[in-house]
Amino acid sequence: MRGDFLPVNEIFHSRQGEGVRTGEKSHFIRLSGCNVDCWFCDTETSDHKLMTVREIVCRVSELEPECGWVVLTGGEPLIHDQVILEKLIIELRSKGYRIQLETNGTIVTEIDFDHITVSPKRKNIVTGLDPNKISEVKVLTKSGDMPKRYLPNTPHFLQPIDSPDERDENIRFCEKFVSNNPKQWKLSLQMHKIWGIK
Repeated sequence: MRGDFLPVNEIFHSRQGEGVRTGEKSHFIRLSGCNVDCWFCDTETSDHKLMTVREIVCRVSELEPECGWVVLTGGEPLIHDQVILEKLIIELRSKGYRIQLETNGTIVTEIDFDHITVSPKRKNIVTGLDPNKISEVKVLTKSGDMPKRYLPNTPHFLQPIDSPDERDENIRFCEKFVSNNPKQWKLSLQMHKIWGIK
């Protein structure tokens, strides 16, 4: 992609609804596009507006001021030019923000994020994505799955797949699985949906 542009699907303020940081105020930058096609994906990111790093940072700065985190999400953020992504991170840090990346674990990055959430969509997290920089692993699970742990010393969350016909069954399955394996797993629900916020 030429120039200093990224395809932005939306920028908004909310609370983190999943994982370790559940409940914390956060600004979200959702980039368009993904390199995997999951049947259960609940995020439509094909629509986008090309924005420069400066435009993105200005838009984020207009959101609620009492917020110290920016979440870079998608789709899959790392499919985009990582030189531009790193420039964005540097600019956001200069404004005092800490940066969380939400990624599917298929693409290597050398960018220094403050918090990396990997939600694996393949059998393994790509070799080269530094496991010491991964803050948490979030495994989307449906009833009957045998969830896999990916890293030995990293918090692992089991998150029920939010399929309309199977939602309740998936939640019950994950809750029981976590109860039976409390040292290996924690339960993560999509709390923002329960709270009725974006």
